[in-house]
Amino acid sequence: MKRPLRIFVSLAIPVVVLDQLSKGWIRGNLAERGHIDVVEGMFRIWHRTNTGGAWSILGDQAWGMPVLIAVSTLAVAGMIWLATQLRREDIASAVGLGFMGGGALGNLVDRVRFRQVTDFLDVYQAEGPLAGLFELVAGGPHFPTFNVADMGIVCGGILLAITSFRRPVGTAEIEDDATSEPDSSPEESLLAQHPSQLPPVPGVGLPPRVDVVDSRQPGSRQRA
Repeated sequence: MKRPLRIFVSLAIPVVVLDQLSKGWIRGNLAERGHIDVVEGMFRIWHRTNTGGAWSILGDQAWGMPVLIAVSTLAVAGMIWLATQLRREDIASAVGLGFMGGGALGNLVDRVRFRQVTDFLDVYQAEGPLAGLFELVAGGPHFPTFNVADMGIVCGGILLAITSFRRPVGTAEIEDDATSEPDSSPEESLLAQHPSQLPPVPGVGLPPRVDVVDSRQPGSRQRA
């Protein structure tokens, strides 16, 4: 198994397990729409169900659940395939895909088993700096209730976005130049140099200078 795929699997499985365990505890210990206050006025555990996608998209359509199951299945398969295509050193992308894949698979299990997704993490604020944001995003003081799988999808998506923005332009060209084979071997390059550029051989001195006598002009000599 390739290293990026191993990273993907090693992160996706814990996300799915933690997601399913937490949802199982909520279903077994908290009545639907029951809640437990954790931080008064800001955060609580609130048992809710969602028959749609994010922000309850397609939740009111009879054909919505089969479509969501099909889309989720294709998304998980696509992320597994992407993990097999990553370079060995692209760890950040493998981590991001692992979190996203685990989150998508966790919600897919709910949709297949119960035809709905269990949500229980509720962040809200009636007055304060976040109240306006929640009103804009969700139309009220409560941010859309989410779960561990949703956290994995968001965190993985953010990591993938950061990785893509931080990747320098021209990386592919640099890698191609670094991995391309040289046109000639070091020995051939050395032989192609001018004799005056050849490095000296240890232990071998330069040949002695020889004076050549030109027989056509007595007394004249040429240096070689």
